[in-house]
Amino acid sequence: MSKTIGVIGLGSIGMRHADEFATSIAAGTSVLGTIKAAVSGSAIYVTGLLISAGSATNVEIASGGTSTRIAGTYFLNANGGVALTPIDPPLRTVAGSALVYKQSADIPLSITAVGYVD
Repeated sequence: MSKTIGVIGLGSIGMRHADEFATSIAAGTSVLGTIKAAVSGSAIYVTGLLISAGSATNVEIASGGTSTRIAGTYFLNANGGVALTPIDPPLRTVAGSALVYKQSADIPLSITAVGYVD
């Protein structure tokens, strides 16, 4: 007596991109800061983002400079934050540009970003 076992199609769960990244920064600056350095000829795709601040501040996420904002402005209260996950479709930088941030005040800030470079 034989049994037939059905096959269930698998989606993309567990599949990983060859150029994935996860980075975390803890800083305090009111000037442009880098989350993920530029990769020549490639865009940076952000699929998850977590931002928290120790004091009230405004935060922008941008492609190479705040003139090309891709997320924000987030207006955070003291000890506040924002979590974006999953981001679908992903946020994306211009090819060859770094993933950067800028905040309005020089206060403690934490940013965690995950995604891939393609």
